[in-house]
Amino acid sequence: MISTALFLLAYLWKSLQAWYFIRWPTLISHTSLNRYPTSSDCAFELRFLQAVEAFLIKQNTCLSLNNPEDSPQSIRDKIFNLSLQRFQIWWELFDDDARSDPFEGRFLPPLDILMVWHSYVLSPVSYLEDCHRWSKLTLWNHAFPLKLINDCIGTSEFDFDAPEIVQRHFTNVSGLDYDFPSSAVDILTPFKEGGSLMSNSRGIGSNLPSRGVPDKQTYNGNGPWSVDMFHTMRSHCNFIRSGGDLDWINKQSTVSTLDFSRNRYLRFLLLHKRYPTEYFVPTWDIDLVWHTHQLWPSNYRNHHLNYLGHMLDHDITADDSGNVREWKLRTADLWKIEFSEALAQCFCDECNAKRHKSSGL
Repeated sequence: MISTALFLLAYLWKSLQAWYFIRWPTLISHTSLNRYPTSSDCAFELRFLQAVEAFLIKQNTCLSLNNPEDSPQSIRDKIFNLSLQRFQIWWELFDDDARSDPFEGRFLPPLDILMVWHSYVLSPVSYLEDCHRWSKLTLWNHAFPLKLINDCIGTSEFDFDAPEIVQRHFTNVSGLDYDFPSSAVDILTPFKEGGSLMSNSRGIGSNLPSRGVPDKQTYNGNGPWSVDMFHTMRSHCNFIRSGGDLDWINKQSTVSTLDFSRNRYLRFLLLHKRYPTEYFVPTWDIDLVWHTHQLWPSNYRNHHLNYLGHMLDHDITADDSGNVREWKLRTADLWKIEFSEALAQCFCDECNAKRHKSSGL
């Protein structure tokens, strides 16, 4: 009885601390507010997304041969289920020892775990709360290791191949194979998560509104995390697919295009500053930079608290509210009023060249 009471008191104390950390800006990180994603950072993010898509296509192809009766979405859900289970093992084993760089040397997890972690970071309020509840503030205070990841990605096929020492260390610590065990997927039971695990979702980039985050806890006590991880992975996968036609990674104008999008993201933040009660829906290119910014989570939070007074969150639940079309139109209208240009932009080679020429670069 006493042990149960002590456990409940400890849990309540952790929850209160998590709420306090979300509300007040100065208690977690010493990261500089000046860290803003560069064009190189955004290009690394593009390459990572390409690697994730290549991984999912490869696994879908392998599993389709062994499970011809399964639909592509069913197979992808099985991949997500196993990835989530492997991520949870890695997450629980991660040693929060406040090292200067937790990912230097041998600490890089495999691509399927990176895929889950990446989606998780893009729910920054829940991620912050969970990092505190799980005593993982080292993860919060350090960037998602984009540069290390990109060093492991091939230049043409976007295959992910970590050094042998990294793979051996992961296996020794976790007991898991570094390579994704495709043959085991069909015997796994579905991963259990709070909320509507198998609910439909759409792409983050084109349909996701953003708004200031209220001061409240996101954890509801169901499942290990404060966010429906399965839902976030589905949404992010759709975001990757929705941007495939842009094919920026193979364009000569990639750097200038990303610079253009970085400036548009700053304007997106300015809209939030001028209209703090509005919902805004970013275009795909703005959302790409927004995602990249969030991969420095502590810095992202401090930057937004300093500039906006609150941290913007990806509200994936708002995507199902039925108001997305209205929010899109409102975003486009206010963008036109504030910046005297259309929110929607073309990113074909010809339009990119015209913008590059007019900028005088």
